[in-house]
Amino acid sequence: MGKDRPKGPEAIEIAKFAIHKHNNEAKTKLQFESLVKAEKQVVEGINYRIGINALDGTTSKVYGVIVLVEPWLKFKKLISLNPLSNQIRRM
Repeated sequence: MGKDRPKGPEAIEIAKFAIHKHNNEAKTKLQFESLVKAEKQVVEGINYRIGINALDGTTSKVYGVIVLVEPWLKFKKLISLNPLSNQIRRM
């Protein structure tokens, strides 16, 4: 069970999916700005752990995202999207 660093377009697509799902579920209006860090781990599917910058109104914040992807089922699930504290923003 090694960790891999997904390439830009792959991680960006997962990050945008996470923001879209979070906005629909939490009735927020976050907007993707950029990637901070991205890792994926193959388990019973693929766990993506991504750090992103997102715009919350007029404030840019760093968020930690976890998304489970099962490509053979064409399935994606947002596990969590949470703001990171100032101590862990450096990822």
